Amino acid sequence: MDELSAEFLGRMADLTSQHIEGIAVMGNTPFSCPIISQIDGNLWTGGCPAPEVPSYFKFVLNLYPWMPYIVPAGTEVKAVALYDDSGLPSVDKLEGLADWVNEKRKLGPLLVHCFPAGTLVGGTTPAQIETIERVTGADGLLHEVTDHLSHDYSGELVVLTATGCLPIRSTPEHPLLVVRPYRFPGGIMAKPNLPSWQHVSTVQAHYETEPQWRSASEIQVGDYLVAPRPQWDTAPLVPEWLTTGHRNEVPVVPLCPCQDHAWMVGLFAADGGVMGDNSVGWTLSRTSDTDRLISILIDSGLVPRVVQYANFTRISINSRVVSRTFREWFGKSTAKRLPDFVFHGWPLREVLAGYAAGDGYAHRRNATVAYCISPVLAEQVRSIALSLGHSVTMWQTRRASGYANAHPGVTVGWSNPTQTTTAWWKDSFLMPVRKVEREAYSGTVHNLEVADVESYTVGGATAHNCQAGLNRSGLVAGLALIRSGMTPAVAINLLRSKRSPAVLCNPTFERFLRSL
Repeated sequence: MDELSAEFLGRMADLTSQHIEGIAVMGNTPFSCPIISQIDGNLWTGGCPAPEVPSYFKFVLNLYPWMPYIVPAGTEVKAVALYDDSGLPSVDKLEGLADWVNEKRKLGPLLVHCFPAGTLVGGTTPAQIETIERVTGADGLLHEVTDHLSHDYSGELVVLTATGCLPIRSTPEHPLLVVRPYRFPGGIMAKPNLPSWQHVSTVQAHYETEPQWRSASEIQVGDYLVAPRPQWDTAPLVPEWLTTGHRNEVPVVPLCPCQDHAWMVGLFAADGGVMGDNSVGWTLSRTSDTDRLISILIDSGLVPRVVQYANFTRISINSRVVSRTFREWFGKSTAKRLPDFVFHGWPLREVLAGYAAGDGYAHRRNATVAYCISPVLAEQVRSIALSLGHSVTMWQTRRASGYANAHPGVTVGWSNPTQTTTAWWKDSFLMPVRKVEREAYSGTVHNLEVADVESYTVGGATAHNCQAGLNRSGLVAGLALIRSGMTPAVAINLLRSKRSPAVLCNPTFERFLRSL
């Protein structure tokens, strides 16, 4: 047993009871079932055997040696630090591990694993990471969350501040999808979407390998975080009013995915509100299209009440059905949101136009800027703008309202694609990192298992949960298979068929194995 293994087992004995109490139980579900797959003969790979390794394993190669777990009596453990899923480790180190794997798997079942320690702290759009059930993957499509993972963490977080999104906080080893710009000697960077580098072979060769998954700790100022272009369901969805069934209830024409109703929904998200149990209203500026809103309400069978003030117009309607339904659909204040149905076949360009008509104003360079106090609503507006191909900016701000307890807010700006700081490239939106900081953190961190793509967006950037036995363990297991006589193509296909199609989703790892 090497020195690191001995030290690891000693630390494991000290931390096991704390681990079982603090990490191994999430809610009422014991997190004791390892994610493991038999690859070939006695070779297995897995994600997180916590808190204990099954008793039939005689050997364990632990690639994340800081995670304590219970080992069966008589099991030999080799603990080696492969820090993250991004950069390729030393080839000599990998070959030594592969040879050790081949030696031990002749003697009995061997598990190669790594713990999914890297997680992003925060929320995804439009719900928090602890509760979200459907997320936007790296392909821009919606995917089901298959599992919520969490564990205690005490250490540093990497804080990434980029143009186009709010600051993103992540544990250092969590992979994010990043485009690293080509840097000429002297520091000049070749931006990916500019035509000036199209005939420079070294630059072209560089961008053929981008984007790549890189751990948060590797990201540098000037790198680009990658945001996919969201793709929403195109099948139109017609929502139903929440009626009470009272005999005196006034019927309301159903909303439909037409331009007028989409515009009205966006306008209400920006400047509308529920007033008691029987009324809703819009507060509009002098420049807002009050005539269009009045016409839409009348066509829906509603009677608008219009009151002109010095600097604004208040339009309200009395309807218990509308009041009850809008409260359910939109929420209020810092929890306000766009209803889910607008992302199912509704004209989002009109939804965005309605929102801009309420809370937006024209900015320089033909940009539209809007402010809101709801982070969820701000992320929805940002996602809609990206889905329409706009360039987006986003920053936290506090509006000077005169109230001491005024809510902080988020400002979102969007415009036609520009060639200034952000960029559109390969149908993805690139957000340049302006600042990389570290901050101390102690508490719970979270991660997601996502169907099909094993990725999700957080703060607009694309994150991967590929540490769950898919990259580091796949790299070592694949190299062991190749060194035992298997061809690279056969070894990679075997890993993916037995373990998961997402094995070796890091292209650097796959290219290395295929080059052997």
